[in-house]
Amino acid sequence: AAPAPARTAAAEPAADGQATFRQAQAALQSGDRSQAARLMQRAAEQGVPAAQYRLAQMYERGEGVSQDMTQARRWTARAAEAGNAQARHNLGVFYARGEGGEQNLERAAENFRQAARAGVADSQYNLAAMLEEGAGVQANPREALYWYREAARDGDNDAAERVRALSPQGEPADAPDGR
Repeated sequence: AAPAPARTAAAEPAADGQATFRQAQAALQSGDRSQAARLMQRAAEQGVPAAQYRLAQMYERGEGVSQDMTQARRWTARAAEAGNAQARHNLGVFYARGEGGEQNLERAAENFRQAARAGVADSQYNLAAMLEEGAGVQANPREALYWYREAARDGDNDAAERVRALSPQGEPADAPDGR
């Protein structure tokens, strides 16, 4: 018989983290918010992106923990770095508003652009608005119109209104470089 592959230490925490995340979700469903927060923290520390994102929301809302926007932003950033597109959008919001840390419109726009490329309609809209206004980025009405159109295709009614308002100013840009 062929030898079984060695179990790596890196694989075990991920499996343990997923199990802990499921326990945290069960605790949330049962209404035990403080136990859920402890378990979610453990799973997040074990590198589970979904747990990192959910823990960020718990800190943002004060759900099972004291409300702490700095911790909310920190865990949102970790989930975004792990590839969670919705966390990437939320990180853009933290930067745009200056919640939980410094306000930085350039970094807000960067995060919205990444999430917009991943198909997050709210980021498509926010990026379009920043491009239209020149907030944190160089104003670019054609690219703004492109992103408003993308958001409108995803059902954003406000984006559809902006498309109607901006369309006479010129045709929308093709997909931005790197989309």
